[in-house]
Amino acid sequence: MIASVILAIAGRAAPSWLTGPLKALIDIGLALGIAVGIYFAIHHDGEVKGAAKVEVKHAAAHAKVVAAARKDEKAAAATTDRIGASVARADDQTTELLKSTIEELHHELAAAKLASPAGAASVPVDTGRLSAPLDRGIGS
Repeated sequence: MIASVILAIAGRAAPSWLTGPLKALIDIGLALGIAVGIYFAIHHDGEVKGAAKVEVKHAAAHAKVVAAARKDEKAAAATTDRIGASVARADDQTTELLKSTIEELHHELAAAKLASPAGAASVPVDTGRLSAPLDRGIGS
């Protein structure tokens, strides 16, 4: 039918032996054109939908990886804070022990100086009493 309209526009002078095959070729060409158009429309729609699905899956996978990384980062920060607090406590305890040991030694030396009268020979220092705090400090 469409072929007849096209041939009518082209002119009625064409012989019938030529118009019959031309009508068939035009109809086949139009049918193929419509079929190819439908195929490419469906194909393009499938590409768009497929790309959207892939993007959604990629975004979900990315979000999952980012969440796991954030969780690991928080765990690492908490561990670092605990280690820092432990080291600070150990430093404070070591400093306190060192101060108390030095203070004990000062007291022992002051007591030894007070025990000796001025100008007299030095009083021997009780090394047993002095070595005990040193030994405790070294041991700890």
